[in-house]
Amino acid sequence: MTTKNHKLAWKERHGPETFDCNLDVAIHPAKSSIILLTMSGVDGSADGYLGKYITIAQNAQRDHGVAAVRIGNPFISSFSWESNLRHTLDYVIEHSADIAGPDFKEIRIMAHSAGGTVAG
Repeated sequence: MTTKNHKLAWKERHGPETFDCNLDVAIHPAKSSIILLTMSGVDGSADGYLGKYITIAQNAQRDHGVAAVRIGNPFISSFSWESNLRHTLDYVIEHSADIAGPDFKEIRIMAHSAGGTVAG
């Protein structure tokens, strides 16, 4: 299964402070109506411990035919817990045709630990 890597970059501003932010995104493209987005807990990697998020994406793609997107969840600031997910969703929606093809209809999110709190 092919994996494409991309880096998102943006700036977060909180009061007088500006933070340079970036996020690694791993994309498992497939022709599908569904994109599965996995998000780790705070400071977790897109791969997960012992590659568990890679395995989840590969199994979901093999067993259910979904396209998959994996992101880590680096800590940016306590004022922007949702930034990683928000910027990833914007990217996935904008690039859905490249990720899942013309039949794309929905994004399903599987988030873990604090990532689940943000997504929930």
